[in-house]
Order: sequence, then C-alpha cells, then structure tokens
Amino acid sequence: MQDNSNRNTIIFVVSAMALLLAYQFLVMGPRTKAREAELARNPPAATAQMQAQQLTKAPPTAAEALVSRQTAAAASPRVRIETPALSGSVSLRGARLDDLYLKQYRETVAKDSPPVELLRPEGAQHAQFAEFGWAGANVPGLPTAATVWTQTQGSTLAPGAPITLQTTNGAGLTFTRQISVDDRFMFTVTDTVANTGATAVTLAPYGSVQRQGLPLDIGKNSIVHEGAVGWLGEELRLIKFKKWSKDCGSTIPTTGGWAGITDKYWLAALIPNQKEAVQSQFRVTKTAGVDIFEANYVGAARVINPGRQITETQRFFGGAKTVPVLKAYETTLGVPRFDQAVEWGMFWFFTRPLFQFLEFIHGHVGNFGIAILLLTVAVKVVFFPLANKSYESLTKMKKV
Repeated sequence: MQDNSNRNTIIFVVSAMALLLAYQFLVMGPRTKAREAELARNPPAATAQMQAQQLTKAPPTAAEALVSRQTAAAASPRVRIETPALSGSVSLRGARLDDLYLKQYRETVAKDSPPVELLRPEGAQHAQFAEFGWAGANVPGLPTAATVWTQTQGSTLAPGAPITLQTTNGAGLTFTRQISVDDRFMFTVTDTVANTGATAVTLAPYGSVQRQGLPLDIGKNSIVHEGAVGWLGEELRLIKFKKWSKDCGSTIPTTGGWAGITDKYWLAALIPNQKEAVQSQFRVTKTAGVDIFEANYVGAARVINPGRQITETQRFFGGAKTVPVLKAYETTLGVPRFDQAVEWGMFWFFTRPLFQFLEFIHGHVGNFGIAILLLTVAVKVVFFPLANKSYESLTKMKKV
C-alpha cells in the first residue's frame, strides 16, 4: 500500500512539472514575446518629463502646428476657477470650460507630482473641453468658438461666487451666460437669450464635450471601460475608444440623461435639463490624422418672439468618478444612474454590494487599509461554513 502511495506521488509530481513546463513554453513564452514586440512598437513614457514632451509634440500629419498648453491657454482672456476640488480657468473666447485641474488627485504618488489635468485648451495636443451654445437656421451672428464674451459680473469662479458673461449678435439678440460651480465637480451653465429685434427667431440649445486625440496610455485598458459613456434612452451606453474610432455613432433620442467621455478614473459629462427632450450623439471626426471624439446633444427648438427671452440650464461634470459623489448628484440634482459611470464589470450584482459594504466600513474607521482588512475578515467569516466543509472533505480524501 505504501509503495503504491509513493508511486502515485511521484507520478503526480512528474505530471505537474510536465504541465508547468508545457504551459511555460507553449503559452507564456509566446505571450511574453508578443508583449515585448508591442512594447518595442509603443514604448511607454518612463518619466514625467518624457510624458510632457509627448503631450506637446505635434503629430507629423497635423494641418497646423500645435502649441504648448501654456501658449494655448494664453491665447484667450480668462476667468480663474478656484474651488476646494478644482483649479483652472474659463476661456472668454467661446465661453468654454477648457482648463481644469483636479487639486485633490496627483499624476503619480510622488510628493511633487502635479495635479491631474482633466481639460486642456484647443490648440494644444490632446485638447479636451466642454462648450454650450445655441443652434438656429438663418440666424446671423450666433456665438461660436471664436466669439469673445464680455465678463459683466464676478471675478473668480468659486462656490457661491458665479460669473456672468455676455455677448450680442448685432441683430437684436443678447446672450447672457451665468456659470456657477459647487465645492466638488459640478458646473451649472444658465443661458438666457433676449430678443430685442423686430422678428421672431427659433433657436435650440446644445452641449458638447470633445477630446482631440488620445495619449498613448489611454484607450488600451481591456478591463476598465475608457471611451464614450452615458445614460440615454433609459439605457447605459458604453463605447470603447477603439470601437468609437471606427464607428461614427448614431443619434439617440432621450429625455434628460447624461453623456460624456471617461478615462479609468476621470469623467467629463454633459447633463441637460432632465425634463428636456434632446437628440444625443457620440461621434468621431477624423482630421489631420487625429480622431476628434465628441459627445453632444441638441435640445428642442423654441421660438423667441420680439420683446421676449428664454432661459436654459445645463450642467457639466468634470472630476473623479467617486461613487458617493456621483450618488449624491443622483439625489440632489436628479441625474439618473450617475454612478453607472463607474465600471462595475459583468459581476456588478456582486461587486457593487461589496463596494458599498467597504464604503460603510471606511465611514466608521476612516482608513481604507483597515477597511480592506476588516472586509477580508468579514468575507472569511461569511464563507467559513463552506471552507470548513471543504476542509472536512479534504481530510476524508486524505484518509482514503
């Protein structure tokens, strides 16, 4: 009996070693060579300086020369943004949100690491920005990206301190825009159009967030979603950058909802009036060898009679995909399913409750390291009966 046991053990060890060697040579070997070839074709940036050089390097096929971020920002008069969570500026040319940093998050774990950059002015490589406006047929002088607005109220955009911008079309229409921001990541844009002319005009509000080209480290994550994201037509819409680049997308009719562009951790999203019927679209435009990714929507047209005015309120979220913050906006602003911007994976029915339990523990202990340890203990306790049965079965098998 003892001889058979030794023989079986030897056979098992030899078989296991043979399987491991076969797996190493037949599976891991080709994978490693493929990975090395991929890194040779697309070497990652090794330092922050190299990353900065890549960001300011113009693509060789660009129709016009790109400039540095600082030069692009200086090309327009600006109003400073300063909140507990954000810093940056609003461009008076186009009244765009195109310069934004997340003060509470860093690019790396180094103490001197710069804050995460979310928005970047057009003209710089990998520009990303949000804009709002009005569309209308046969209406001359509507504000465009080249329109320079006049700042009429406020000095610095901060929580409780909105700014007011104004421009005219020279034909009886006055456009007034008030921009406010909370202490987290939400901007509120309130547009008013007053018609002092002699004829009625028909206008429709729109919102757009664009990303012009992608850095090398974006769009290659096969686990966490990066690309287009939105809750439109009572459905979660997800399009990865690679697929988005090949598919121009289609128009999605919806009432309210939200749409935007997301990285692994960060989100830039448009939020229309939740009672507004809009036509939303994820589209891509290829120009000068650069893919311009855009999430946008157009609201219903409305008539502005002489002597009358209309007002439209839209919002823009620019910040970290922090679940408690997203859930808070669901409650306070009525943004539907906003926490769906976080990639929960195909086992969402398990990962979401587990995360909520982790957040509950963290709320009591105040430290995520301790919270994870306590979560591990709790999971072990819950599954102890199953583990105990497994140990009993192993003991019985050992005796056999």
